[in-house]
Amino acid sequence: MEREEKRFDYTVLDKAVEDAQKIYVDEIIDDVANAAAIEVISDLSSGEYVVIDIRAEDECIEAGAQSIKIPFHKLKTEFKKLPQDKEYLLYCEKGIMSQLHAQYLKDSEDRHNVRVYRP
Repeated sequence: MEREEKRFDYTVLDKAVEDAQKIYVDEIIDDVANAAAIEVISDLSSGEYVVIDIRAEDECIEAGAQSIKIPFHKLKTEFKKLPQDKEYLLYCEKGIMSQLHAQYLKDSEDRHNVRVYRP
C-alpha cells in the first residue's frame, strides 16, 4: 500500500474535491430530468405495463397494473432475469431513484423497455 500511495497523484484528488458540487437530493430530479430522456408514464390505461416498485420498504404499490417488488439495490441483477418482451415502469416515492435507475438500465444494459411511473 505504501508503494502505491507514493505513486498516487494527489493533485487529481485535490482538483476533484475543489471542483465538487453539492446538490440537495430534493433538487436532483430536475438535474436528472434535464440530462436524461426517460419517458414518464402517469396513466397506465394506455398500455400493458409491469410496474416495478424499487423502494426499499416491504410494501408494494398497487397500481392497477401488474406490479412486482424489486428493491433498487437488487435491480441490476434481477432485471436481467425478467422477460424482456414486456414494458417496465420503475416506481419510487419521489421519482428520483426510479429516474436514476431507469437511465442506468437504458445506458448500461441497453434496455429500451424501461420507463418511470409517476401516478
